[in-house]
Amino acid sequence: MKFIQENTNVPIPRLLDAWSDGEGTHMLMQWIEGDTLQNRWHDLSKEDKMNIATQIRGFVDQLRALERPPAEASRIGPVDGSKLWDENVHVEPQGPFSDEEEFNQFMLSRLDWFIQSPSAASSQNLAIIKDRTRNDHRIVFTHSDLHSRNILINENADVVGILDWGMSAWMPDYWEFVTCVNGSPLISDWEDYASIFTHEDRTQLEVSDAYIAIHNAPFWT
Repeated sequence: MKFIQENTNVPIPRLLDAWSDGEGTHMLMQWIEGDTLQNRWHDLSKEDKMNIATQIRGFVDQLRALERPPAEASRIGPVDGSKLWDENVHVEPQGPFSDEEEFNQFMLSRLDWFIQSPSAASSQNLAIIKDRTRNDHRIVFTHSDLHSRNILINENADVVGILDWGMSAWMPDYWEFVTCVNGSPLISDWEDYASIFTHEDRTQLEVSDAYIAIHNAPFWT
């Protein structure tokens, strides 16, 4: 959060304090007045939705423009070099990964248990994954949890807060779109606008869908 505040104007709560005790780690953050996009979405006009999508696209572009030393340019993981915690990858922290190839190898390895006796459908999905998985995406700073519950808007439909940065990391450039689409599955037209405020990558969304279909569940189960 400090990294984002120091290098962008993305609206996020200001971190006031943080501490650990016998019950865990706690953070005290600035209160931002507003309502979640999830609560307001169905009452918004198409014009308001487009305005919100345009604002979010500007924030995403700022994140993607962030740079780091060339020696670290291919590494996948959090800003501080620690293990990656992303529910779309695994319930336990993993990595960090030296590059996208290592990251892809880990993701593919998670399918091994499900394809010991593959059905025709799972074989087809596995073929899609292997045929379309690439190791040459640009690695960019990514929120990784940009769904409707984590976006605050005010009464004028202006974005006033982006919340929940716990899974943010340097990730392949398609990751924001895929996790954004999968994060709000109950909103019928969400994908249409997600393709605007993130950088659309339909091929990688198909890979994600095939990955999920193999074990009929999201990534993290």
